[in-house]
Amino acid sequence: MKAISPVVATILIIGITIAAVAGLWMLVQRNARTGSVVKLDVVSIQANAAPDAKSCSFVVTLRNSGNVPVTVTKIVVSAGSGNNVVNTTLSPQNLRLSPGSTEDFTGVAKSQTPVFTDGSTAMIIVKYTGPDGSEHTIIQYATIRTSTF
Repeated sequence: MKAISPVVATILIIGITIAAVAGLWMLVQRNARTGSVVKLDVVSIQANAAPDAKSCSFVVTLRNSGNVPVTVTKIVVSAGSGNNVVNTTLSPQNLRLSPGSTEDFTGVAKSQTPVFTDGSTAMIIVKYTGPDGSEHTIIQYATIRTSTF
């Protein structure tokens, strides 16, 4: 029985190694592409108070930058301090956002006292769920500006 030459054996080993690495690379890439990415971004927040500082309109723009749909369950805006805290839920609620889509959520907060003064801060809490039902929360802050609306 004849043995193969060392040159042929080396070429075979290198070829088998390259094939194994290429197969493993393709497997990893396929799994990486099919992974779910749940990501919601706050694109912008507008907080415009009336001149009397007793009401404020809010517009929160969100973008689904992941690769799976998410459901925005609730957006709450909180402004004021002490006994004068005002909480308002923006509309719409329970809205499903497809990957790549953008949506505006709006609402007007009202108070008996002037809590929406120019330069004050509002806290925005965004709650959303991914396709597996996992809950996520984003907290952002916005500066309130006085305007006429």
